[in-house]
Amino acid sequence: MGIFSHKTKQIVISIDPVYCIRSIPLDNIAYNATVIVETGCVGIYVVNGRKSSTFRPGTAYMINDKKDRDIRSMVLIGANVNKEFEVCSGIGGIPYHDDELGMDAKVGISADMKVHIVNPWDFYVALGNRDVTEKDVNDYLRGQCATVLQAELAKRLQYCTYEDISTQATKMAQKAEEQLQKIFLEKGVELVKGSLVLGNFYFDEDYLEYRRRVQTARGEAAIAKDEQAAKREKDMADLEALSRAKEIFGRKPDAAPADRKCPLCGMTVPAGASVCPNCGKKM
Repeated sequence: MGIFSHKTKQIVISIDPVYCIRSIPLDNIAYNATVIVETGCVGIYVVNGRKSSTFRPGTAYMINDKKDRDIRSMVLIGANVNKEFEVCSGIGGIPYHDDELGMDAKVGISADMKVHIVNPWDFYVALGNRDVTEKDVNDYLRGQCATVLQAELAKRLQYCTYEDISTQATKMAQKAEEQLQKIFLEKGVELVKGSLVLGNFYFDEDYLEYRRRVQTARGEAAIAKDEQAAKREKDMADLEALSRAKEIFGRKPDAAPADRKCPLCGMTVPAGASVCPNCGKKM
């Protein structure tokens, strides 16, 4: 991180509770001073605004020959390369037009990610060649993330319905992570793979309230429609039952069978008899 407990002939680069990257001019450091880099840190020797040497954890001798001393613009940068930063970002106020309701709305989303510094020199330069605190890291990367999310969300809102938007978070996170990784690496920072997590999409309250009212009205209309359909079905069933009842109870009873005359002897044969009782002819 670059806090320097320095003497004339020795500089110690160790974890700093405030700075992630810190620099110190070397005007008062002795020739070939010893540089001690503690675990988790890295030292970068800069001459005339350009990186000259890199010191990994351990002990090394600084290369500051007479030519370097004459330039008098030597700097040693210390950085914490093991720290993982948790960055919270997000965007809001992205325009969205709901074609279904014919209404404009504003959409936003939050994002969390984890990063670590892999090239302190590039990040140091990206932030303007100055000492860097954890807040500086968060502010800078939060802004980079917001720019990417804004462009990605605006593009997706052009063809998404309200119901579709909620399904876009995973796809959007994957696409945004690819873009951010490329941007961050150019600045000396690496996005931890799979660490970009998007929150739920949120809309302005006026739009949500209007949508709730529309959904309530539609629900009430659907209930009324179902009730009307049920009533019509019941009425039809009642009419059908009434028709069947009229058919059954309105029919005249069958006439009782009548007596017959025997064609042979002419005697009256009682109804239902199969033979004439007088002559025995089959009826």
